[in-house]
Amino acid sequence: MRITVDLAKASTETLDLTNTLNPRVGDGDLKLPFHIVYGEADYDMRGKSMDFLAEDSEKKKIHVSGTVDESTKGDDPYTGNVTFTFPAGTFKN
Repeated sequence: MRITVDLAKASTETLDLTNTLNPRVGDGDLKLPFHIVYGEADYDMRGKSMDFLAEDSEKKKIHVSGTVDESTKGDDPYTGNVTFTFPAGTFKN
């Protein structure tokens, strides 16, 4: 299942991933698949990077950035289907 993100929405909109992302301490290479659109059109993600901003259960900030993963089955950056891979050590609690 891919999470659809519409880049045409306000940048202050928060995307709640609590029902989709449930990492454990020490999880490495956790993958989160996205479908990126702009309005009703697929968004070309070739050569783009993504940032993940969050807050853990102890209110500590998490910020991870990187290029999009093009190796996951079903990914096609041209049509906005990409996977964000979290590095080991991202989730501390």
